[in-house]
Amino acid sequence: MRSLISTAFLRFILVGLASTAVDLAVVYCAAMIISGYWIPVTAGFLTGLIVNFLAHAKFTFRTESVNSHQAMRFLSVVVLNYFLTLAIVASAEYLFNASVIVGKVLSLPCVAVVGFTLSKIWVFQTKLQSSTSQER
Repeated sequence: MRSLISTAFLRFILVGLASTAVDLAVVYCAAMIISGYWIPVTAGFLTGLIVNFLAHAKFTFRTESVNSHQAMRFLSVVVLNYFLTLAIVASAEYLFNASVIVGKVLSLPCVAVVGFTLSKIWVFQTKLQSSTSQER
């Protein structure tokens, strides 16, 4: 059972890295043809978010179908993780006089665990019994 959870979490991390790469690629390409940063950054963020959601649904949690209910829950987790990140960055700055980058790096493990856990039990509602057969 422990290795099954680790495998799913590894897939979760890999999807996060892949969606980040997509985000950055879209920002880079859009910035080559559009002046300013608002449109490229927004396009990259939204594209990365969509890739992240669909890849987690199909690859990480292996859900049979994707629906708007899952999408809204996923967006709720994204918003929660955003505020969690802000809280950790602010705390690191206040308590340790840490830079924003250090605070952001410190937030990553916490955000990953929260995102994975809520995605597994709430967004995609993967049950342990069914995930055992899906993990293979």
